[in-house]
Amino acid sequence: MDSRQSLTPRSGYRFSGKAGKPVGTWLGRSFLMGVALGMGMGSGLGADGFMEPWLAETPALETLQTRVIPLGPEDGRGLPDRLQYEIGFSTDETAATGFLFDSLTISLARGDGTGSTVLVTGDVFGLTIAPLTPGGLLASGGISVNETVPRVPLLAGAAVSYAYTVEVALPPTLSGAELVTTFDFFNNGDAVASRGYAMVVPEPGLGLLMGVGLGLGLAGWAYRRGGRQRGGSK
Repeated sequence: MDSRQSLTPRSGYRFSGKAGKPVGTWLGRSFLMGVALGMGMGSGLGADGFMEPWLAETPALETLQTRVIPLGPEDGRGLPDRLQYEIGFSTDETAATGFLFDSLTISLARGDGTGSTVLVTGDVFGLTIAPLTPGGLLASGGISVNETVPRVPLLAGAAVSYAYTVEVALPPTLSGAELVTTFDFFNNGDAVASRGYAMVVPEPGLGLLMGVGLGLGLAGWAYRRGGRQRGGSK
């Protein structure tokens, strides 16, 4: 029996490395932390797959399309104890047994490439969360997913189409460590269309926190400037 957890569209599940213990929901961090993390973002911003969707689709000559993204703390990946992704997948394929289907997989490893672990795979069967094995990279961590609205167009009228956010709670041994994540799009070579995307989201709501902080700063500056002008006109 397959121990993997499979999600169909319109469903949301939460899993952790310890059976029966859900991953804690991310709660909003303070504004100051958001600004500090934002100021620490480096050249990784804007890279394909980092804050911008990495797209892959059929038809393509390559059987396997791959994107590898280093995730060091200095790259502004977000909080040191967790990672967040977004994955979307659509296909006109029809589920059946005995076939290899197009798929999109997100995996994670240490910075030197060791401990590579599949996180989730999207295909015609839905989103599958890989089980966390004892002694594995995320043995004391967790993976939680929630359905979301695709941020890029998927196949119009596809038989299967969905998008999810994926949050990975890192174990203490990986907190702040150098990591590397890989996106793999497998093309089985048939004539049936599939399209998917994946991306790293450095911090849930980080951009919003920074925007709010900037807005508050500008509002305060405008208020003080207006006060000086009113005082000088008396």
